[in-house]
Amino acid sequence: MRGPHLTRRSPLLRRTRAAAAGTPGTASRVAALLSGGGRTGGIFVARAAAVITQRIAAVIVSVLAAVTGVSSGTIIVAAVAVVAVIAVALAFLPLMNQTAQQQATSGSLTGALAATGTEVPPDLVPLYNAAGTLCTQIPATLLAAQGKQESGFNPEATSPVGAQGISQFMPGTWATWGADANGDGRADPFDPADAIPAQGRFMCDLAAKIEPLIASGAVQGDVQLLTLAAYNAGLGNVTKYGGVPPFAETQAYGPRILALAQTYGATLTTTVGLPGGVAGTGDYAAVIDVLTDALGTPYVWGGGGVNGPSKGFGRGAGTVGWDCSSFMQYGFYQATGGALTLPRTAAAQASAYQGNAVPADQLQPGDLLFYGGIASANHVAMYVGDGKMIEEPRTGLAARITTARMDFTLAARVPLP
Repeated sequence: MRGPHLTRRSPLLRRTRAAAAGTPGTASRVAALLSGGGRTGGIFVARAAAVITQRIAAVIVSVLAAVTGVSSGTIIVAAVAVVAVIAVALAFLPLMNQTAQQQATSGSLTGALAATGTEVPPDLVPLYNAAGTLCTQIPATLLAAQGKQESGFNPEATSPVGAQGISQFMPGTWATWGADANGDGRADPFDPADAIPAQGRFMCDLAAKIEPLIASGAVQGDVQLLTLAAYNAGLGNVTKYGGVPPFAETQAYGPRILALAQTYGATLTTTVGLPGGVAGTGDYAAVIDVLTDALGTPYVWGGGGVNGPSKGFGRGAGTVGWDCSSFMQYGFYQATGGALTLPRTAAAQASAYQGNAVPADQLQPGDLLFYGGIASANHVAMYVGDGKMIEEPRTGLAARITTARMDFTLAARVPLP
């Protein structure tokens, strides 16, 4: 059975045979096409290649016919059949690859980076581990693999469209999410100490927006895969297409990162926070005084620091205040005259001071109360005595003194200098 373009009346077949017979003008046609005669562009190179291919094919067919005694038409039909089989196989390769990727990345990633044994530069491991504690959906392993994909861990990387730094923030996105995380006086997308925490905040914000969309059925897919797609192509496109957008780059982006993240290990090696030790004998009343002076200041996600309240990020971008962990940072820093700076997040603080655990029946004013785990702690407050605690509670509320919740995972006493 002949293919539809290779019948005896086919113009393609007639041109092939003519080329095999040495039709005058073939060489000049090729030269004209290569030189860009008439219109210019890659189409002429393609046509030249077609002419050359046709002539070579005609010669091969003629030689095979002479050697085997089989007619040229039979040889052509057989060749078409072989090409068809190869084409079908090639067509299924992307689907097979996609299935393999999905199998390799099924299930949600958890955990943080090991301190050694990965290609992640050692000086970046603490930054990724800290950023990986900001929310449960986005672990350090994913953030590190994303950094590898975005820039190859190059802090100076730039893209042709203007993306900057190790996390490849566009200037407009950096204006919202960038912050001076290391306290050097400027928010710099080319500084990993600023960029990686911003990457974690941005990814957690995207995940928080995507989860309700999944629950409502507005989008389909895994929260990590969809969050990566939103980082690459924008949340609007994820919503528009009801899942991972049909862009080739975005389709490959998430599975590639999730597969790489699995190679970075899921065993937490604590590399952030301060060393533990015996609780000090300092005056915690000074810390409590600093915090009570700030009662009524709004809770702002990502806001505040050791020097005072500030605007936050994402849902906290328009309000000045602290979140729960920066509130504790502020109290200890100010009460000690800058001698003590706590880690930034609740999880990092819990990890740093778990060696200073205090039994529930031995709580003293100034002890920190952590909720939601240690490496996964999502809230911190301070016990102030008489069954009360002081805290920055959540969005929509403000710093307050309230009844101490006794369902904490860890109570810890921070050593004072």
